Amino acid sequence: MKLKEKSVECIGNISEVTLWIIDIPSNFPFISFGKFGGSILGNDAIIVSKYLLTQGYSIKCQLLDPTYEDIDSAINILGANTIIIVGGSSTKSLTRSLCIESLSGTRSWVFSRRLNLQAPLYHTSAEIIYIDYYPELQAYLDNQLKYIVNTKQTVYFNLSTFNNSIPNLPIKPTVVQVSCSSGIDQEEASVLALRLLKQTKSDKVVVTLAKNGAVLAKDGISWHCKPSVNLNGIILGAGALFSSEMIIGLLNGYDNAILLEWAVGNTAKKLGDISKL
Repeated sequence: MKLKEKSVECIGNISEVTLWIIDIPSNFPFISFGKFGGSILGNDAIIVSKYLLTQGYSIKCQLLDPTYEDIDSAINILGANTIIIVGGSSTKSLTRSLCIESLSGTRSWVFSRRLNLQAPLYHTSAEIIYIDYYPELQAYLDNQLKYIVNTKQTVYFNLSTFNNSIPNLPIKPTVVQVSCSSGIDQEEASVLALRLLKQTKSDKVVVTLAKNGAVLAKDGISWHCKPSVNLNGIILGAGALFSSEMIIGLLNGYDNAILLEWAVGNTAKKLGDISKL
């Protein structure tokens, strides 16, 4: 099978995400000042799907409980042939989410609506399955994933921002990815990666560290890679871009330090190009 003929299926929802970085006071109500961190239409499953499509891979994306405008937006981004609609809301307006990031890197979220997740996921034969395992999706995914995945498939769980708790994953993962702020050092990230490796029983765990690169753990060993270019600021979608490069590396047969260096190096290059725009 040719490399570009290998298939990837992403599972997640779509939302217009807006980021603000603020100094969050301890008391409510409050007035504070902050920095606008940007806005992006996607969520990670959409961004990963789009990036892999541009690289020539065969992609499907199961879109969870979309509104009418969500569907139109996803089709505009990915094309009608890529989208698999799972359920659907009678709401017309676009789903939106506000991400509020503290100066320490802790993130809180506000959503425009509560997802009504009842329709079953579709079975997939893709080589790699990429899952946005967000807190608001976990109960639904816990119930559904065991019916659509087999043991021969590579299962990539994106846990998004680490919040000090490790979920009990419903199926055995191949890769688990979490993101941490650049304030965590390499040693702390390695300890976290090895802890996640043990508790999730994943083959690999990767902890991203913003401008400080990432740590990958496997078989009780960890590797750290820092990008060779200087990346300043926060770019929305950086974690999804890293996931995309990890998936391409996996499809190329890379592993361990080589896989990590591939993902960090290519992500940094793409982010460097974006920051110049």
